[in-house]
Amino acid sequence: MKKIILLITIVLALCVIPSASEDEITVLIPDYDFILDTSSIYYFDSIYPILSYKDVTYFPMTYDYMAALKVSSSWVEGEGLFIAAHPKDYYMGNLPIYETTQNPKYNKATLVTYPVYVNGVKVNNSEAEYPLFNFRGITYFPLTYDYATEEFYWDIDFSEKDGRRTLTVKPCFRGFGSSMIILKETPDYAIIRGLAAGGEGFFRVDYKTDEITKIEPFEYKEGREFIMSDRKLEIKDNRFVLDGQVLSEISVLASGTTTLDDSKASYTEYTENGMHFITLSLGYHYSVTQPPYIPYERHTYLVVDDSFIRVTDNSYVEKAVKIGDDVYVSSLRYTGWKGNTFLHKHLHLCKISPDGGVTYINDLFPDFNSVELIGEANGKVYLKCLWMPEEYAISLSSNNYSVSPYNDGYYSFDGEKLTLLRRYIYSDKAIASPDGKIYITNEQFGIIKRIY
Repeated sequence: MKKIILLITIVLALCVIPSASEDEITVLIPDYDFILDTSSIYYFDSIYPILSYKDVTYFPMTYDYMAALKVSSSWVEGEGLFIAAHPKDYYMGNLPIYETTQNPKYNKATLVTYPVYVNGVKVNNSEAEYPLFNFRGITYFPLTYDYATEEFYWDIDFSEKDGRRTLTVKPCFRGFGSSMIILKETPDYAIIRGLAAGGEGFFRVDYKTDEITKIEPFEYKEGREFIMSDRKLEIKDNRFVLDGQVLSEISVLASGTTTLDDSKASYTEYTENGMHFITLSLGYHYSVTQPPYIPYERHTYLVVDDSFIRVTDNSYVEKAVKIGDDVYVSSLRYTGWKGNTFLHKHLHLCKISPDGGVTYINDLFPDFNSVELIGEANGKVYLKCLWMPEEYAISLSSNNYSVSPYNDGYYSFDGEKLTLLRRYIYSDKAIASPDGKIYITNEQFGIIKRIY
């Protein structure tokens, strides 16, 4: 797995040169206006025009067009073209103005014979009613419901505007305003609150039958239990001291910055899936900190008997499981800008051995900046792994990040080997059942479904 795969797509996007033996088809340049998101595209004399085949509009999947429509791609030599939709992908820039040429009304294109994967599933192009084709080295997709709406999450509108037929394609932002939250997991089922086919409410995901049913609202108790204790936490010589035991160094204080008089250290003690954790925190005001304006420090420890095993810095435990004598901990990383603290989507996974040794799983697989624990089954941990470059995670919003359709996906990890189970398909939350099935939620369409 190499990040260079993503760089290739930036240079040439979906450029694949067809061979002379591929079947030719006749396509035509339609006569209606085309709007991509909010920008009108004059495509008639473009080197990559909008095309029509069997009375269906086909769209040129160039890198910039796809980025504007929240779709990512990777071309992998010898393996094919990989495409994945990510409704919250971040795109900044103007739409491209491609080279112009004199296009005839009718043109020749070639049917795609190279492998194409959409959201991790291989396209059966030879059986398709509206097949993919290649024109001037670019893969064209039909704007049918199954691709445009179900796979890419686009809104399509074909209507009359100012006396002209106009086709508008834009990324989907349905804005349900209700996050899908996993409330409870048992060996047989999970309970999710949010939106699904049955409307808004509570839903039961049955691991044995894969049935998703709406259930009556109920009072629930979080799986995490907070522990009330009266430990003594203080700061001495730029370090946290808990019950007289010297723990983490405080980096901002160590650099010469002091806290405000009304700032104070605090701790949170809790159990997660039966394991005991404690998180130490210290708040700052942005006026007394320097770039990168870290307004908080957090240091998390696994508590075993009277020992404190450091998990990770500036993070909070998201999920923890125990396999044999090893403890796997998935944590969210905090970062900050001035007085605000954002909880970004980079997740870190570590393994804590019985002897107290800590192995950072992210470091073992440098192509992934986010490694999220979604469950355990068959003596393995199940993971959602994302390339997610750092520059996206610290910009503007925690939802802004890119993906690698080839590298990213859902994996199992046995302590040594990472095994791909399903390539990337967008999800807000993911669950691995005790028998190794994977279910995801998608807030954009209110979807809960099994993907593996």
